[in-house]
Parts: sequence; structure tokens; C-alpha cells
Amino acid sequence: MFFPVSSKTRFLLILLALVAAPLYGAVIYPRLLDVSKSRSAPFKFVGQLLFTSGSKDYVGSGSVIKPKSVLTAGHNVYDADGGWSVDIRFNRAQYGTTAIGTYRPNHIYLLGGYQQSVQAHGPDDVRSFAYDAAGLAFAGPVTGGGYQGYTMNTAWLNAGNFQMAVGYAAEGNHDGDHPFVEYPTRGFSRTAGGFWESPNVYFEGGMSGGPLLVPSDYGTQVAGIVVSSSTAPVYGGIRVVDGPLATLINTQLH
Repeated sequence: MFFPVSSKTRFLLILLALVAAPLYGAVIYPRLLDVSKSRSAPFKFVGQLLFTSGSKDYVGSGSVIKPKSVLTAGHNVYDADGGWSVDIRFNRAQYGTTAIGTYRPNHIYLLGGYQQSVQAHGPDDVRSFAYDAAGLAFAGPVTGGGYQGYTMNTAWLNAGNFQMAVGYAAEGNHDGDHPFVEYPTRGFSRTAGGFWESPNVYFEGGMSGGPLLVPSDYGTQVAGIVVSSSTAPVYGGIRVVDGPLATLINTQLH
């Protein structure tokens, strides 16, 4: 669900064990990341996404997946009613009123199947979340060096493995200008296609498009993208990195 700077129903979201994890079985809520950590790896590759869909302005999240490209949720860039998002800005490592840099994409790549699914089933259907991914390409580098690699190894999503989700919370008292981190204590399991969910994880509005990071054999890598959350029951949903998404990243993003 993406979160308007005014309200809607898709979601925008999500972090490393910087604080002790909550008790197993308790609802896991995102926690504020401090400014020094937000400017260090891997968090410095995550940023705030601002965009306009229809007549409303929204806050989302994204992560640098290639030197000139950002990975985000499909619903951040396309809506069946509002069409393609405009005035998209990626503020890398935004914290309060400052960011390392602000960038505007010159190309948008939507994962195949998402546009057709939201037109047929609506944006808040698991069949749409299964395709909910997009890439933004920029004319120049969006980082001074380095970027987040990805992994298609879904074994990292099992219970007991360390995971963290990072994104810009924009709900309640949170203004969407600060990065938050979440450490799921339960595993994720497949709901529909590339859409996986975990119980007791609450991704806050604004975090959609942010990465779910895992400490793989090749360093911290993106295993999924935050795309949804529910309150009754509490469940957090991600769009995992799989073959079709890896193909988009490797062929369209640079």
C-alpha cells in the first residue's frame, strides 16, 4: 500500500539488529534509525521516494540496486486510476530535512504483469502484489560507490534467519522523512507467486518499496521489496526477488 501525504490502501515500507529484537510472537513494529547509521552501509543505499499519483502526493521508499538504478514497489510508479506517477524524486539517505542527494529518474520499468493485474483485480489483491515491483533508471550515478546486490535464495526468508526491512515511515506521528527499520522474528512464506507474507510484522505506510535485507554469503543483499501490510491479523508482505525480477534488474537497470 502506498501512503499519501493526505491516505490510500497499498503500502510503503522498512532494517540489522541494532536493538534487541522483540519477543517471538509479539507484533513487530518499525523503529527509528539514527542519523549516523542511516548514512552508513547498508542503509545509505536506501532512500525516500516522493511522487504524485493522480491529484495526490505520496511517500514511498526504494534502494539503490545498480549504480544508476533504484528498486521499488510497482504501486509507487503505477496506479490503475491515477496512471503513471509523475514528479518522482529519490532522496538517498534522507534524514529530516537533508539527504545525501536528490535524483529524478529518466526511465521507469514496471515488472511485467503488474499493470494488467491491477486493472483486472485492483491494487490490493494478492494477485497484484505478486507482480508488485519496479525499477527506476537515472542518467547518472545515485551513489558515490557501491550498491545493494540481490539474492534469489528464498531460504533466507525462513524463520531463524536474520532479516531486516528498511523504509520511510509515514503514518501516525511519523512524517515520512526519517528511515525506520524492522527485524521480523518469524519467517516469510509464499502467499501467491512472488508475494510472500510473515505474521506479526507490521510495515508502516511510507515503507513500501523499501528493501528486505539479508546477510548472505556475498554481503548484505536484497531478498524482497516491502509491498503490503495488514492490521487484523497483523501480516507484513514482500515481493521476493525471483527470476523475472532478476531479469528486469539485469537487462534494464545499470
